[in-house]
Amino acid sequence: MHFRIRDLAAERCVWSVPPIDTVPVKLRCRMLDVRAFDVHDKMVGQALGEGGKLTDVIRQLFADRHARYLHVHFATDDAYAARVDRFTFAASTTWCPSLF
Repeated sequence: MHFRIRDLAAERCVWSVPPIDTVPVKLRCRMLDVRAFDVHDKMVGQALGEGGKLTDVIRQLFADRHARYLHVHFATDDAYAARVDRFTFAASTTWCPSLF
């Protein structure tokens, strides 16, 4: 299971999109509240965790097949920090195996 995190900088500038399966530095050292949403935009799960363990939290929430995407909030002030989407290489139009 792969994921892509789009933080606020990534939503404003395409050059800020972090690589696949990578947690942006600014999320690694904060307490985070991660919420899972289904295809109807209803919350289906929630987890609280340190930013350094965000990858584990993402994998835990995406283990639920109903979870379509995740929202990451800073736990201290509930401010929105990022969106996490499932990522499959087959669905990507920019990935080319011949380049690697």
